[in-house]
This record gives sequence, C-alpha cells and structure tokens, in this order.
Amino acid sequence: MTVLHASVGPDDIWLLWGEKPGHQSAARSKSRLVAASQAEILSALDAAGVLTEPDPEDPPHAPLWLPVVRGGGLVSSSENPELGAPCQGYLLPCLKFRCRDLLDLLRLLPTIPPAGVSYGDSLAWLRPFFALALDMIAKGQLIATFLPSVSPGEPDRSVWMPILEAPDVITRLQALAATAPGVITAGVPDDATMPAADRLLAACVDDLARHFLDDADWPGPSWQRPPGAAASWLASLGSLEATLRLTSPQRRTLQSALAAWLSPLSGTVAHDLVLVLQEPPGDGDWQLTYWLQSGRDASLLLPAAAVWHDGEDWVAELGLQAARPGLLSQLGTAASVYAPVRRSLQDLAPAGCGLSLPEVVDLLWRAMPLLQEQGITVRVPDWCRRPTRPRVAVCLAPQESAGMGLSAIASFALEAALGDCKVDLAEIRALAAAKQSLVQVGGRWMAVDPGDLDRLATFMAQRGAAGTLTPVEVVRLQDDLTELDGEIEAAGWVGDVLSGRLIERLEPVPVPDGLQTTLRPYQQRGLDWLGFCAKLGIGACLADDMGLGKTVQVLALLLAARQAGETGPTLLVAPMSVVGNWQRETARFAPDLQVHVHHGSQRAQGDGLAKAAGTADLVITTYGLVVRDAASLQSVRWRRLVLDEAQYVKNPEAQQTRILATIEAGQRIALTGTPVENRLDELWSIMRLLNPGLLGSRQGFQTRFAKPIENGGDAAALAHLKRLTGPFVLRRLKSDPTVIRDLPEKQEIKTYCNLTPEQASLYQAIVDDLLGGLEALAPMARRGAILAAMTRLKQLCNHPALYLGDGSALAGRSGKLQVLEDAPTDILGAGDRALIFTQFAEMGHLLQPYLQQTFGVSLPFLHGGTTRARRDGMVTAFQAGDGPPVMLLSLKAGGTGLNLTAANHVIHYDRWWDPAVETQATDRAYRIGQVRMVQVRPLICVGTLEEKIDQMLERKRDLADRVVGTGESWLTEMSTDQLREVLVLSRDAMMEA
Repeated sequence: MTVLHASVGPDDIWLLWGEKPGHQSAARSKSRLVAASQAEILSALDAAGVLTEPDPEDPPHAPLWLPVVRGGGLVSSSENPELGAPCQGYLLPCLKFRCRDLLDLLRLLPTIPPAGVSYGDSLAWLRPFFALALDMIAKGQLIATFLPSVSPGEPDRSVWMPILEAPDVITRLQALAATAPGVITAGVPDDATMPAADRLLAACVDDLARHFLDDADWPGPSWQRPPGAAASWLASLGSLEATLRLTSPQRRTLQSALAAWLSPLSGTVAHDLVLVLQEPPGDGDWQLTYWLQSGRDASLLLPAAAVWHDGEDWVAELGLQAARPGLLSQLGTAASVYAPVRRSLQDLAPAGCGLSLPEVVDLLWRAMPLLQEQGITVRVPDWCRRPTRPRVAVCLAPQESAGMGLSAIASFALEAALGDCKVDLAEIRALAAAKQSLVQVGGRWMAVDPGDLDRLATFMAQRGAAGTLTPVEVVRLQDDLTELDGEIEAAGWVGDVLSGRLIERLEPVPVPDGLQTTLRPYQQRGLDWLGFCAKLGIGACLADDMGLGKTVQVLALLLAARQAGETGPTLLVAPMSVVGNWQRETARFAPDLQVHVHHGSQRAQGDGLAKAAGTADLVITTYGLVVRDAASLQSVRWRRLVLDEAQYVKNPEAQQTRILATIEAGQRIALTGTPVENRLDELWSIMRLLNPGLLGSRQGFQTRFAKPIENGGDAAALAHLKRLTGPFVLRRLKSDPTVIRDLPEKQEIKTYCNLTPEQASLYQAIVDDLLGGLEALAPMARRGAILAAMTRLKQLCNHPALYLGDGSALAGRSGKLQVLEDAPTDILGAGDRALIFTQFAEMGHLLQPYLQQTFGVSLPFLHGGTTRARRDGMVTAFQAGDGPPVMLLSLKAGGTGLNLTAANHVIHYDRWWDPAVETQATDRAYRIGQVRMVQVRPLICVGTLEEKIDQMLERKRDLADRVVGTGESWLTEMSTDQLREVLVLSRDAMMEA
C-alpha cells in the first residue's frame, strides 16, 4: 500500500511523496516511517491512470519535517501525535510540482484510489483549496500589483494578489485554515515561519493566473510593448517569469502609479447599498427599491429617494458624508450585475425599479449571490428564502366489503396542497406547465421547484383523487410519497402493513391441533405473520437464519389453513437434496397432512398430476422438474406456492425462475436463510416472484437501489429499500438472544496450513504461467484464464494429486491433509462427531478411502452422485446414536437443507469464497436441536491466494453482510497488479524442510 501526501516546500513548490504504512519495527512493535521510493510513487500514479515523469534536473529527494512519536516518524492518521510533538527532518523521495501542474494531477486522479494506493488527508484538503483559488480567478477577485525588492541584488516581482473581502471567500478560507492537515507544511523547516492558508492561497492564485494568461498568449500578439517600467510590469503579469529588473527611479514611478490606480480599493465606505424586493399587491409589477444603510449602525436605513431630494439634514443625522456619489458608485456596481438596476440609472434620481416576474426570478436565483459578493445587501420576503414544497395527504382504509386474499383492497382519498392552499389536478397541471419558480396560489406568492410540481402532477394523474389499491400497491404508494413530502393516515390492516412494526401487531393464529411440536415464541410470531400475509394474498419471504425452523412454521401454516376450512394443494419446490427432509419433517410434525412427492421416472403428468394434487395437502417437487414438467405444473390451480432455498431463483433470467413466475397460486412464500447472498439483484428477483411490481423494473431497481448501495454504501437508499420490502420480509437471527436462548455457542477457528515444497513449486509455476501471458489476452479470454488458474491453485492447495489427477499417493504431500489427519484424532478421542466439506467431489473421493484407512472408521461421503435413497440413509445413520463419527460432504450436494446436528465440529477443507455458501454448510450442524458448542475450522494455506482472499472477504462483508461477486467471478475484474498481489506466494507459505 502506498499512501500519497502533498507538502508545500520552499519557493512554493509542492512535493508529492509517499508512505508505506503498516510496517513494524523488528526490535519492538512501534510505528516507523517507511517512505515510498520515487519509482513506487510513479507506480502508484500509474495505477491511478496518471502518467508523469520527474524533471531530470530536479533532485529526487527533498527534506520534510515530520512529528516523532515513540521514536518513529509518523504521518498517517492511524496514530495522532499529541499537539506540539517534536518534528524531525527526513530526506525523502518525492516528485516536485508547481501549483498548475499539481492541479492538473489532482484533476486526473480518480475519486476512489485503485487497490494498493491510498490518498492522504493533504490530497483531500487540496481539492477545496484549488476550488477556492479557481473560483476567485473566474470571478475576478484578484488584483495585479508589484512587490519591490527588499535587498540589493534581489529582483522586483509582479504579483497577482487575491482580494479577501467577499464574505463567502473569507468563510471558505477560514474553513480551510481550520482543517489544514499538518503534513501540508511538512516541507518547511520546523523552525521556519509556517505559511498560513491565505499565504498559500496567494501563491496559488498568482501561479494559476500566470499559467492561464501565458496559455492565452496575453496581452496578445498585436500588442506593441512600449518602453518603460509599466509596460515591463504588464508583460510580466502574463509570463511564468515574475521577476523584473528596474532602476530605482523606475521603481518609484511604478509604485506611485499603482498606488493611485489601487486607491479606490483601500478606501472606506461610510454607508452600504441595500436593495429591497417588494411583492405587488395585485397583478402589477414587483418593485426593487434602493436604500442606504449606516456603516456604524445597521438599524439606520435611508431611502435613496431622500438622498436625491432636499433634506440633507437626514444625511447629516445619519452621518453619511458624500451620500450621493457613494450611492451612485454602488448602484454602478449593482448595474454591472443586474440589468434592471442599469436601466434605472437613466433616471436623474434613481430610487428603485419595476421588475417583471422573469426579472424577479433572475434576481433570486442568479443575481442575488453575485450582488452579495460585491458587498451589496439584498432583502427579500421570507417565503423567497424557503421554497414551498407540495404536500400530499392520503387517507387509506380497508374496504369492509372486500374479502381477503388476492382481492383484499383498500380505498384511498388524496388531497394536495401548496402551503395552506389546497389544489386540484387541473391547478397543479397549469402551474407545472408554466415552469415558473415563482407562482401565485390563492392570492399568495410562493417560491417552488418546478420539478416538484411536475412530479406531483404526474402522481395525481396516475392515482386520481380517489380509488382502491391492492396491498402491494399500498406499499408502492407509501414509497412514491417519500418523493413528495406526503402524509398517510391509515387504518386497519393497512396501518399494520405500513407501520414498520407489523410483527408486533399481528393477531395470533391458533396453534393447529395436528401440529406435533410446541412452537417457540418467535416461531409462533412467524406463523402469525405468514397467516396475515396469506389472508391478504401478499407474497412473503421468510428469511430466518438457517436452523431456526422455517420448515415447521410453514407446516403449521398449512395445518392452520386446513383447520380453518381452506382447500387446495400447496406446491413446494425445493432442491433435490432436501426433498427427503421435507417428507420426514412433515411425517414428524404434521402427520395429518397428505403429501405427494412429484419425482422419479414414474411421476404423474397432466391429468394424473392434477388428480394426485387434488387429494394432497402438500405436493413436493424439485427445481429441476419445474423446467421439465412446466406444462403439468402450470395446469394445476395451486392454493399456495412455496419456494424452499429461494436462492435457487436469484437469477431472474434462469429458465426455472421464469417458469415459476407463470405458475398461478393464491399466495407465494419464499424460504431462504440468505435473501441477499451476493448482490441486491437477487433480492429483486425473489421479490418479483413474490409480489410483482413492488420493486419496479430491474433497470430502475439497479439505478435507484443496487448501484448506490453496493458501490457507495448509500445509507439513505438502504433505509429506503428496507422500508419498501419490510412488510414482505421476516428475518430473525440465531445470534439474537431475544429470538432463541438455548442455542449453544458457535466458535470459528481459522486453521492455517503451510504448503509442502512440492506444492510451493507447482503453485509458483501456475502463477508465473498465468501472469506471463495475461496482458496479451482479450477480455473474455483473460477472464477464462484467471478462473482456470484459480481452480488449479485451489486444487493444488488441497493436494497435488487432485491438481495432477494422476492417482498418486496422498501421504506427506499436502499441508492441509497433515492438519486434517490431526483434527479427527482429537474429535474421535473426545467422542465428538464432525462434518468435512469440500467443493471438489474428486477430493472427497480421494479423502474417503485414505481417512477410513487412517482412522479405521466408516466414513460416508455424500455428493451429487448419491441417490436420494442413499442420501436419506446416510443422514439417518449419522444422526443415530451409534452412527459414524465423521461424514464427508461435497459443498454443493450437502451444503443446504440437511439436518446433521449430531455433529459438533465442521471442517471446511477448502474455501468457496462466498461467505453465504459456507455459512449454509456450517448450519447443517449449527441449528435448532444442537445442544453442544459447534467448532468451525476453515483450513487456509498461509501466504497463498487462500489467505489473501480470506482477508479481502473479511473487509467486504457489508452488503447484507455478504456482498461479494458469486464464486470467483469477481476476481476476474482485478487488474494484473492486483492479481499479482493476491496470487504471489509469501515467504511464510512453505513449511520448513
């Protein structure tokens, strides 16, 4: 990591240098300064897309004075030295820039630095610093002057000086002075006078102005330079060379001429011009009147009309000397900014001017800030300073005559207002069509945003003044109103849905008679919520943490619905690996339910399926069969569609997702422990199946929510999304003590392994082969090459025999295998049981016979090729009291849906690099029914891509705790340098010989 800093040095030259943070002293742990070399600084700039070369005539090092903390030089903000900490000089590598060149560099640097590069506080501070300098030059807030030499032999200098008088300039400069990081002045010796912010600003304005004029060839090729000091001074103002060589008489002549020219700027004004805007009483013109305000007492105001007429006693009383020339002078300044004032100066005694509505708008939104910069006060009515936002009030109530289910509707009545004035659609349309910032409503003038009026007109045209809404439309209405300063008054179930506290206000669903278990309190609340959603016909996403009993909550819902007289079958779609689990759980907890499993070569089709479904309460099938048997499943009228492990529909373009969207059902329920595994697009896909239209179009969702949240961590967008989806998603976590109190602790113990010499040699060969040819590949081929290399490296970290595929012996060739050989020994000795997960089925086939022979125990291996009957038998045997002590599973086949609470150890032999997938696998053991502490051991090869990507994942767990690209695909977007950092072996990777 290279941290870039900027410090001003002698002669106003800026020094760009770098720091390598995080290094520790070998003798003892303490921070010490490790400077980046000039080559590393250039490399960091190159990574950021900025190509530059040092001037060969510039020394490659410069002295910098930095605070000393506990014996080491300190720069980065990870440690803050005490005020007044002593500074020590260091000779550090750097690049040197003039102001203009540093500005160009800052413009080219991306806002977010690339990997391996960080920006120090000084670079962030320089952006508003340069912005102020550029604003002042653009507004002409600078003067040309002259600095004579102070000692014999020194040259005179022409200078562009900033004018530090405008209130906003002073405010911005004070803010810069207060926030300037100490490193800004690190290029100045500790005992020298530190340049203040205004001194730095003056040097910057002078340098930038010269560059701009030099680029423009000012004062122009046609200018014939006359002889004399004034002409030399004028020419030097447009040159990068500011020095002048003047004789003593020339110097005195130039000083005298400049003093006379600049004298108006040094004078004082005894009174200030005030412009007062007055709104018309009827349909007439607006009036802008002129006033003079005493410079000694701001409460004393004199109308301009009194200055022009007799009554000089008024002027004398206010202490305003020479009032008329001063008034004319300031009106002239105002006239240069605002045309109506210029027009009024045609009068002999200008006291004000009439304004049309467009001229008032121009005054408020353009001219007023410019006038205030010139020291002219503009007074306007209070309402001009606070634009009026349209308000919308909506009254919502359930329609008593409407039944529940998909027909559940609410009536609404809508009213809109501007200020205290109610407006209808026709009035809003007329105001929006006028596209004016000032409007008159009900005889009152208001400042408005025309965009607000457009949005309100569109909203009212779409909704109308009254009507009915479905439950999903109710939530969409609340979302739309967030853009319009809207208020909702809601009653009944409508208020419950919109309250954000729905789960606390639900009517309890009686526990059905046929349920053969006692529901925990949170499971009862889940049943109440599912029952509420079923009555309204709205889709529900039960997203409880894995192991909290989503299955039993759904079975309780089915029993309660049947007990209440509901008819019609429920279609449950699940991965093949959990179909048997649903059968067993149903037989155990809800034996009264009639279950039909739609699976196998003899499964019913068409009318046969319809007949079987007609006699069943629950029909279970798989995601794979949804595609094959789409026509048969679509022909049945389902009361309810339940999607278990709903992450299987996270891809909206997948065939099974599109087919499930066409299956008609009275209600849809999604069950998932990870509603957002990697990207918010997955949440959109699930919610589109549950409640079509709730989150809008996919493109709109990406623009409004996904990109701001995933790329920028937009807290407002995240809160908005939670508010929108909140009524339809119920998520409880095992870590919440209010949810479950009797679940034991889960402990993760990352176990680090070294490579054998054979592994290290093969690893390095794979990396060299990949990086050597990567730059020459096209984008698609590059991604393919990276993914292939990642797979080979992961296989190699597991075992050379897996990578080579040659059937060679296992013993003594893999650091991971050696660690794995030790772990079961401890587990077996304590009478515990373990699950071992691997993502490579072939690795499981290698491990099974080896571990069986090593430990002398039966070791079942559950993988994708295991039949359903064999899988069910393995699970039953493992859960039995005398079952095998260790079970080996492939991550894909055994990572979801299984209940394996007999195990209290989980070993991840390799990493999937998707935290949600690993969490799902771990929760085969860590779930309700577990009574012992669960120890989770991921095996990680030290110094390899496994350790480095593990560290990256720890830093990236922040989009619903899990926003990282699926599998390894996100790694293919890295630059070659970033890949090199991830892949190259560290020194500690290989075990000692």
